[in-house]
Order: sequence, then structure tokens, then C-alpha cells
Amino acid sequence: MSAIIVRGIKLPSNEDKLTIHFQKQKNKGGDVDSIIFPLKADQPDAAVVIFDEEETADSVLLMDQIFNGKKLSVKKEHRVFCKCTMTFDHRSLERLLNDDTNIEDIMEEIKQKVPDVHIKNSKSSGLIMSASSWYHVERVKELVQGMHGKVDDAPTAACSTPSSCRKQPDKKVSKSLTSVDSKSSNETVKEEIATPNRVEIKKKMEEENISFIADRDVMTFLLEFKAKEIGEIKRKNHVEMEYKNSSTDSLRITFTQTNDGSSSRCKTAREQLVQLFDKVQNLDHFQHEVTEVKNFQTNFNQNMSLIAAINSAREYYCQVYIGHKSDPHQPTVSFISVYKLQAEYAMKWFVNIFSRFKQLKATPIDVNIYGFIKQTKPMILLTFEREASARIVEVEDEDLFAVILLPQEQVDDIQMQSHVQRFDKMMKDGEKNTVFWNCQLEVGGDMRAEDITDHIELFQIEHKDIFLRRSKRPGSKRVTFTGNNLDILKEAATKLNRVFK
Repeated sequence: MSAIIVRGIKLPSNEDKLTIHFQKQKNKGGDVDSIIFPLKADQPDAAVVIFDEEETADSVLLMDQIFNGKKLSVKKEHRVFCKCTMTFDHRSLERLLNDDTNIEDIMEEIKQKVPDVHIKNSKSSGLIMSASSWYHVERVKELVQGMHGKVDDAPTAACSTPSSCRKQPDKKVSKSLTSVDSKSSNETVKEEIATPNRVEIKKKMEEENISFIADRDVMTFLLEFKAKEIGEIKRKNHVEMEYKNSSTDSLRITFTQTNDGSSSRCKTAREQLVQLFDKVQNLDHFQHEVTEVKNFQTNFNQNMSLIAAINSAREYYCQVYIGHKSDPHQPTVSFISVYKLQAEYAMKWFVNIFSRFKQLKATPIDVNIYGFIKQTKPMILLTFEREASARIVEVEDEDLFAVILLPQEQVDDIQMQSHVQRFDKMMKDGEKNTVFWNCQLEVGGDMRAEDITDHIELFQIEHKDIFLRRSKRPGSKRVTFTGNNLDILKEAATKLNRVFK
């Protein structure tokens, strides 16, 4: 078993939500044995999470943990596994007793509220509480003090914990706190307390009011499938949202007011976005699955096979968000859906189709040549698919382009290789027998890449004798024209440039 201590939990929350969060594979979690939450009465935003496996706590520490839009402070915890005892002497307990209360009643109430604590009533010593967790014993202490009503006059208790389990002092010291009494000795636990100046505190408060750290996958899911709701939040509050990477798994959404908005609207928009997150994730059939691509090799063929499998899963499960996190050693693919079992089915589909694509060859070709042939002579490709009994799967990764021939019936390796060679020859013949002219148009101004793509699609409908393509590199606005008549390309480029301006 292993454990972590978590601080900075955004309230309100509960044990179930924390359990779900730390059991997710996406969060590097594992099976949760139990959770102590809240940690103490004066620490309502802290918890101890106990895992079944020894390595899970170390795994959780490898990444930022974002819970309810807030980054958690997470540290490994050892004291939870130390046997602790606490004794309340009879004289102190007599203050709690009246005509309606006796020792057995107190013991019963403690057992109900803190079932992990073992209680023994000793005539010579008093009530002896023992538990495998220092935090459970602390909870009993607070419970007994609460029974009395006044903490200052509450019954006192002696706690015993092995010295190896106590928190070790920090090297930097700014404040001293007295630890619980030990049978062997008293120790002073020293803890560094940050004291930021007022300007820093004000700046931090302002940032928290207009920013929200969100799970990257869930936020992308909302932008894709809940665009209307997010648009309403922006429109009603007169704000814009800016998305920046906070970590590999999270985004920081910053709210800025428009000309007719106010600073208070930014905070309102932030709260409404948080509520939308909670609403979606609390739906009965909300499902967030993550699979790691095992034994992944960083080469062109496997990279293209991975993208082809993701695209195939998106095509068949259009109501499921499918996200991809690149990693040269072990990439991960995420699946989110609000429809029952759809994310699970999409994940199984992806795993199966990726195993098929890995066994096939991804053939790199010039995207402009292929696009021009597909645009002007589509029957060539359709005839090839029919004769080869294979589907041409197009795969694009920024400016890299390849095709994978997916057999529609059982074929051996020799037949498959023959089809690939035939397709490659068909592309080379198309390049050799046609005069291709490429001219590139750099689009300036504030026009977004998505708007450029929309204009190109409309323009392409009217000009079927040329092929237009925008570079897929992030943020690029470069447009490439391909055809066999230079004058037509120049005319098209001039015409499209006027549209952009």
C-alpha cells in the first residue's frame, strides 16, 4: 500500500469525487483503498488518499493533479501506516457525562463516526484508542473535543506515535509548532510558512478570479461538443477566453473582458465554466477513458498508423471525443463521451484497428500531387480501390502525408506488396505525365487559420481544375495551389487573395 497527502482541494467536494479522480489511469492513479477527507476540522481542503499498490503514490507524483479546475499540492505520506494510540483518562471524560450519557455511549458514537479506530476501556488508564493511521486518531481527538463544546476546556489526550513516522523538520525555519507528546520524548516540528507581500497576494487573487486550470481533454471535449453553451457564456458576459498550456495534461483558460464588459463579468464567466465542467462530468453516463499505446516505436510507419487508427475511431464514433497526447516512448489516447459505454467501445475499436494498421505499410507521397489527382481524376483512385479490394486510407500529420492500403478481404504479404508498388507507380505516372505548378500564398492580417480553411473549401467548389491546400502546421496561413496551367493558378491566387483582404 501507499498514500499521498493532498492539499488545496476546491470545495465543496466529497470522497467519491476524489476517489474517481485518483483511480483514473489518465491521472497516473490506481485502485483506492480509502480516503480520509476532510483531513482535520481546520484543514477542510486537505485529504489523505491510500492506494492498494505500493507504486501508485509515486506514479501520481509524476504529473500535475488538476481537480475541479485547481492544481493540487500532492506529497507522499508515510505516517498513515504508523500505529498510533491515544488515551483519554477517566477524570477528563467525566466532564462529558450526564444523566443521559455514559462511557458506552461515547464509545459507540466514536465507533460509528470513525470505524477505523479500535477502542478499549481500561479501568486503570481510561479510554485507549488505537489505529493504523495518525489521522484517524486525530479525528477522534477532534470528535471528543467537539462533544464537550468548548475546545479550551475539552478533555486532554496523550498520543503516542513511533518517532520514525513523525514529520521531519525542514531545514528552512520560519515558525515552530509543537508536535503530539511521545512516550519517549517531545519533538518540535518546524514548518516553512510563506509570507508573500500584499502586492503578491492581490495579484494572485486577481489571477484566480479570471483564470481556470482545466483538464485538457475535458476542455477540448466541451469546445467540440458543447460549443453552444460556451458561446453563451462568452456572449452573455461579454468576455473572451484564451487557452494556454499549463502542463502536458491541462490548460489555463484566461477570461478577458470585451469593450462592453466589466471585470466582474470575467469572474462570473469563470464560475459558469466551472459549473459546466461539473455538470458534464456528473452526468450518469459520462465516461473518460485513457489507453497507453504499448511497445510504440518512433518511426514514420508507426506514427502514421497511430494517426490513421485515431481518425478511423473518430469516423465511426463521431459522438466521442478522441484526443491524442504525443510521447516519443508511450503516447496516450483519450476517449470522452456522455453516451453510455460509447467511450469504451471507441477505445476497443481503436486498439483493434491500430493493431491492423501497424502490420501495413504507410507509403509517403506528395500531398499536392495526390490531392490534384483526387480532385481532377477521382475515378483513377476509385478504380484502383475496386481492383485491389483495398481502401485508400489518407493520413496527414502537419506537412507529412501518406496513404495506407487497408485490405477489404484476406490477402497475403506478397499480394499486399504488389498493390503498394502499383499505387506508387500510379502516383509517379501522374506526376510525370502532368505539368504541375505550385504557387504559395502567405495570408497576413488577423484572419484565423480555420477561416482560411473555410474560404478554401468554398473556393475549391468553384474551381475544380486546381487543388488548394493550407499548410497543417500549427498557426500556418500558407496556401498552396496545384494545377497544370500557370495562368489559371495565378488568376486563382489573385482572386483568393482579394477575398482574404
